[in-house]
Amino acid sequence: MTDRWCACCLVVSTLGLSFAPAMAQTPIQAPRTYECAANAHCSVFCQIDGEKQMQTGAPKAVTITPIAPNNYVVELVEQNGHIQFLYLAGAKVVCNLDGLTRKAAE
Repeated sequence: MTDRWCACCLVVSTLGLSFAPAMAQTPIQAPRTYECAANAHCSVFCQIDGEKQMQTGAPKAVTITPIAPNNYVVELVEQNGHIQFLYLAGAKVVCNLDGLTRKAAE
């Protein structure tokens, strides 16, 4: 009877663990695009857990795509056409978008 009890506990704990992550997940938001208006002074600065990852003073557009909690892909298009992609993941992800405005829905 002890072996059956242990097997039952193992099955119940396994089932419980397999359902726990599904309940804890949150829906992922859609990408958000921000633009710098013509003749405006804009800058972008991103850091992860207090460490600088990227900074530019000539952004044309920035698209931030959440892929998981505290995980983002950032696409930065600069005024000169140069494009950068960054993967930002950490306990605290912060991006300052100075002078940029959210792009209207398409």
